[in-house]
Amino acid sequence: MGFLRRTGADFLLINLLLLVLTQPGALVLAGFDPPFSLAVSATIWMAAFVGASPLAVLYLLIRSNSLGRRFLPVTAAYIVLVLAVAYASYLLQQPLFEGFRAPGYEQSFPIF
Repeated sequence: MGFLRRTGADFLLINLLLLVLTQPGALVLAGFDPPFSLAVSATIWMAAFVGASPLAVLYLLIRSNSLGRRFLPVTAAYIVLVLAVAYASYLLQQPLFEGFRAPGYEQSFPIF
């Protein structure tokens, strides 16, 4: 049981590192526009975390032997969580970028 607890702690650490490492780049990329600074920075940070999350899935694949039968439910739950964060980021970004779209352009979630 100790090895499983260690794998869970490492997985949590990887996710926290992904959040910490993507945050400065998200702030620089979003810039500091006065009307949208916090909202744009938060949604860009969420999108950057989603983009880096395959590294955590790769860790789960590497440690699949130690997880045993829990591998599939844990991986599926993590992927669902990442997709929920991606969809929330997509929904939050829609009103922010409405004024910058070309006429007739509609971005869908799979394109996002």
